[in-house]
Amino acid sequence: MCNKVMPARMAENLEWEPNRMTPTETNKSNEPRVATELDLRTIGATSTRAFVGDPVWEWLAPRARSWKRGMPFVFRMVAAEHLGHQTVWVTPDVTAVAVWAPPGHRTNQLRETLNAPRLAMVFGTKSLAGLRFYAAIRQAHPTEPHWYLALLATDPAHQGKGHGSVVLQPTLDRCDDNGLPAYLESSKESNVAYYRRHGFELQRELRPIASGPAVWLMWREPR
Repeated sequence: MCNKVMPARMAENLEWEPNRMTPTETNKSNEPRVATELDLRTIGATSTRAFVGDPVWEWLAPRARSWKRGMPFVFRMVAAEHLGHQTVWVTPDVTAVAVWAPPGHRTNQLRETLNAPRLAMVFGTKSLAGLRFYAAIRQAHPTEPHWYLALLATDPAHQGKGHGSVVLQPTLDRCDDNGLPAYLESSKESNVAYYRRHGFELQRELRPIASGPAVWLMWREPR
């Protein structure tokens, strides 16, 4: 969601070689790898299962049919936006995924326009409220260069095993190496403590629109 243009010196700081292991290569450990287009379907399924009961996403798509058929597409869309940056990290079997936007990233307006009709079908009567909700979140977004955690999801069957930390760590290490902060919005207050363990601090609670759920804005200084 960051709309700030990346300065030249920031582009130099982003020269970094990720783990390029592909889904077809053997990875017997739980070492994270950069996702590819071949992972998008599984990313959608994993994220959909992970966000069952989430206050924000279920407010946006309360109908069971919309959730089952539409939300995998929504999460695939979020991940696809960042595949080209090589900032989508997954566990070897894609049971966990972290989607990061690099400093200076601008949302692809053409992609959003093309996807708008299908998103309207998913969110139905909540479409207009959802637009106002995310406009308010974007308005609250920090303007200084930072990494933005757009999505973190772990399949419920694998939660509590450290998979989320595994996919978070490569970019957190990159933040520390380059002296850059990180930012996220948590859709659950209960997750604030989890992110604090990774160095994030709570900035404030935000209720983007009166009729919608709250989110918790968190910021991490480089270590």
